[in-house]
Amino acid sequence: MPMSNTRSARLCSRAEILRAATEAFQNAVRLDPESREGYYALGLALKQQARIATQTAPECAQRAQMTHTSAHCKAAAQGNLKEAEQLLNESLAQR
Repeated sequence: MPMSNTRSARLCSRAEILRAATEAFQNAVRLDPESREGYYALGLALKQQARIATQTAPECAQRAQMTHTSAHCKAAAQGNLKEAEQLLNESLAQR
């Protein structure tokens, strides 16, 4: 059954909010690498992104491809959480 436009729009909106939250949590753990809460919140945000990515309509997926997303977010959205964690750690190490 196709997803309604309203539901699709809500999921897209939530995905955008989660992307912003993920960036904020990444910043938080970069500033405080000892923060267990920061890593936990980042993990939850990445997990929610992956869940939403599997629920979104093709239009939302196409829209997400047009916006800038980092490699670890893409991996998380595909359900590759181990790869997402590795890419995130590499990204943080470079900063």
